[in-house]
Amino acid sequence: MQPLFRFAVLTDTHLNPEDTTSSSPWRANRLANRRAAAIIAQINGLAPDFVIHLGDVVHPVPGQPGFAPAVERFRAIVAPLAAPLRCLPGNHDIGDKPTDWMPAPIIADPALAIYRAALGPDRQAFDHGGCRFVLLNAMLINSGLAEEALQWEWLDTALPAPGTRCFVFLHYPPFLLHPHEPEHYDNLAEPGRARLLALFRARGVEAVFAGHVHNIFINRLDGTDFHVLPATSAVRHDYAELFPVPPPDAEHGRDNVAKLGFYLVEVFADRHAVHWVRSWGATDSPAATRPPRLHPRTLACPLGVDLRHDWARPVTLPYSGVVDEFSRKQVRNDYLTMQMAGMGLRHLRVPLQDVLDPMVGERMAQLAAFGHRFTVCCFGLPDAAGEAALLARTPAVERLEVVLRADAIAEAASRILALSRRLGLPVHLSRLNVSADASHGARYAHFIRTGFGATAATGEGPDLAFRVERAEPLWPALATIGAAGRPALVHLRLAGADPATPMDDEAETACRVADAVLAAHAWAGRMALMLDTLMDHDRGYFPRLGLLDRRADPRAAGRVLIRLTEWLAEAPPFDASAVTVLPSLRLFPHGGGQAALWLPASPAAPPPIPDGVFATAPRIIPLDDEDAPGMPCLLLPSHPE
Repeated sequence: MQPLFRFAVLTDTHLNPEDTTSSSPWRANRLANRRAAAIIAQINGLAPDFVIHLGDVVHPVPGQPGFAPAVERFRAIVAPLAAPLRCLPGNHDIGDKPTDWMPAPIIADPALAIYRAALGPDRQAFDHGGCRFVLLNAMLINSGLAEEALQWEWLDTALPAPGTRCFVFLHYPPFLLHPHEPEHYDNLAEPGRARLLALFRARGVEAVFAGHVHNIFINRLDGTDFHVLPATSAVRHDYAELFPVPPPDAEHGRDNVAKLGFYLVEVFADRHAVHWVRSWGATDSPAATRPPRLHPRTLACPLGVDLRHDWARPVTLPYSGVVDEFSRKQVRNDYLTMQMAGMGLRHLRVPLQDVLDPMVGERMAQLAAFGHRFTVCCFGLPDAAGEAALLARTPAVERLEVVLRADAIAEAASRILALSRRLGLPVHLSRLNVSADASHGARYAHFIRTGFGATAATGEGPDLAFRVERAEPLWPALATIGAAGRPALVHLRLAGADPATPMDDEAETACRVADAVLAAHAWAGRMALMLDTLMDHDRGYFPRLGLLDRRADPRAAGRVLIRLTEWLAEAPPFDASAVTVLPSLRLFPHGGGQAALWLPASPAAPPPIPDGVFATAPRIIPLDDEDAPGMPCLLLPSHPE
């Protein structure tokens, strides 16, 4: 699927008059100019049709001596940009929104005049590719200035009638968690917020992009996507509270470079996809950036994940003494959502408890609009309330997994088939496996697991859910399950057999995940494969690595999943019968010959290639950018087949 066009969105460059100094007390802010220059080089490498800057172009506010020279540095830094650039003002460029307790001067006519003279119009609209793009001055909203009334009049004509695709851009987000949240430093106040949202709803705005917060938030309301972007310069580190581990940097989260970057937006005939392009805080010309491709709306990974950690409920931030001092701000950790999208993880598994929770169930519906689908699990058959909740969340829910004790399975088979008919969904029967039913020697440990073993596959009765253990060879187990010819749900455990033994070998986990991605591709349409965790378990029982660490940044396994999924999307389709499984190698068709997935048994081992597979020495394509030892690789013919 090729986009009609692409555009880039960046925000909060916070440029300084000089490249090595800043009026800010934080070291990270002294790097803002060089980070912005590196991002301009990144954007040029991606060749978007145009670029939009969401404000806080410079750090000094109008009236400060540094404002004019900072604007000149901005012009010099963006001069190499190949695509057209359009800017709108942020609160640093023009003054804060009109609230009595704001820490900086609020917007006023003199600052507005300074901005317009230095950087151009503070509101504008243009058309591209059959879409309308509208850029607003968010600081005017609720200001009572004469310019506010003029902007509302202008906005009424700038927003097209329903039926024309429209994207809106502003500095302040209307909201972060829900549209009725109290005012705080990082949203728009009433009555302007409600008036703006009503306009978006009436005109059918497709998406809204905002900056200011220096962190990622994603929402959907009345058919409109709302995106809050990361900054290019530094992280607003009051939001480090989103994560259950300490910040990784010396500035308490402000210089967490994994959270810096910009967005690349692909616009298709009937949808759009938003991709986060990390800059990693680079301060010189970065290496070539591969265009991101994965997104549940466009190109998805066939492998699913279990959302074991909380993913939808709000986190309460402490009041900081800098930007919010009189209330507790509630937000949601949407880095998880953005990472799931960036890995193309369409298929997600949650407990029925999530569906029954009104807030989480609504979030499931929102994510369904972004392309995600949910497998819901429960112990025992759902009651009437559970069935009603599942029906209410269609089409977010794509299947149900019912877990039963072994002695309840036989009598429940007909009820499960009837439940599937009532819900209009596949319902998979899963077996409960607990430590009380297992054989033990001198050592004993509690455990609860779900799923049948591979040999339980049958062609009769309800569809089943299976479990493949971490140490169990994957492909023979899947072949046994697939031989029954029935749709199957298969849980691939990244946890080990012992709840006290950590599974923390990065390369081993990445190889297991690469094998699972290839298997999910080969068995697509006949088997749904689910990894048992998205994020690391770094405490408690069964500690193990996932696709993401506890800061929601990709592990090696996550990076491998992305690269292999992208590559397989370009390869001709094949099924499991075409895969030859060898120790450390998976051979599969590629062009007129074969390719191989190499899963090194040890970092130093050469690829064990059988004679005749490749006419000449193959190309070795690492699947992890960091090129660590023992990571999976692709072996491809060294010349076109």
